[in-house]
Amino acid sequence: MTSSLDSLEVVRVDQFGESASVTLSSGLAQVTVFCWPCRLQPGEHVHNALSGDGALVAACLDDWPAALKAERSVQQLEAWVGGGHNDWSWRGCGRLVDPDQGIVDVLGFKIECAGVDLPAGTTVEFECERVSLRVFD
Repeated sequence: MTSSLDSLEVVRVDQFGESASVTLSSGLAQVTVFCWPCRLQPGEHVHNALSGDGALVAACLDDWPAALKAERSVQQLEAWVGGGHNDWSWRGCGRLVDPDQGIVDVLGFKIECAGVDLPAGTTVEFECERVSLRVFD
């Protein structure tokens, strides 16, 4: 079993074939992600490893005024709706924890996007067409 910091709770599973829309909770927020193959049940805990197809950009620059940097550095995660996006599309702002792998920590979720040439700890913005759960057996 993983520690609570490394796991997410499965809240809901909407199965379709071997795939599913899975709603996960970090304790701070909830997201619905794509999962394949999916044999999960509500109440289970899964490894905190999500993958997204988005690019990362710095949310602010070092020479910006402190008040603007603070405003642009607030963690947020929102459904990216409209324009052909689906239930698994998310955008937001979080803290870069692994630049080489592009892992962002946002409201307790760790989402892997494309790697980026920014230092760890940088606040980044992202938009992902699809966020998926990486299932480990």
